[in-house]
Amino acid sequence: MSQFRGKAGLVQRVLPNYRAPFFNALGERCTDGLGVFAGDPRPEEMIKPVDQLQSASITQGSNIHLFKGAFYLCIQTGLMAWLKRWDPDVLILEANPRYLRTLAAVRWMHHQGRPVIGWGLGAPSLSGPLAALRQNRRQNFVSQFDALITYSQTGAVEYAQLGVPEDQIFIAVNAVTPPPPHPLPQRPPLEV
Repeated sequence: MSQFRGKAGLVQRVLPNYRAPFFNALGERCTDGLGVFAGDPRPEEMIKPVDQLQSASITQGSNIHLFKGAFYLCIQTGLMAWLKRWDPDVLILEANPRYLRTLAAVRWMHHQGRPVIGWGLGAPSLSGPLAALRQNRRQNFVSQFDALITYSQTGAVEYAQLGVPEDQIFIAVNAVTPPPPHPLPQRPPLEV
């Protein structure tokens, strides 16, 4: 991973503890720091969130969870105040239109002349009576990002099908921790 010369901001709906090693590694690569904004999970999610990072600052937001299932929406209160205070050179956001403050953050960054990177799993095809309307909304949403990161070739194809130029789509393997610096222990084979 190379150095990013500047200050990065990253927004997560929730920052699960298993992602802490990745965000610490990313923070080490940002010369002017990494600021992370994240809220709490819904109680039924049973996600243990991170409350502290060694190589990045974390700001606790407040998530307002609306509805459930296919109708779920999230409002992250405090996001815009954090964004203006942190004032990053680049912002990384989840490319999820269900998070209602995302477009306000994108507009603010673009007004400052700064790039915004979205990341997500992709955009599988839609069906049902409102599929065309939802597809159009998706296309408008992803077109706001300067680049998109996805975890798979399938996700990259789905974003390209929405009209995102292929040179703005990047595939990153979904790894949360680097390999250990020491050799793995030798274990005897299992006897069956």
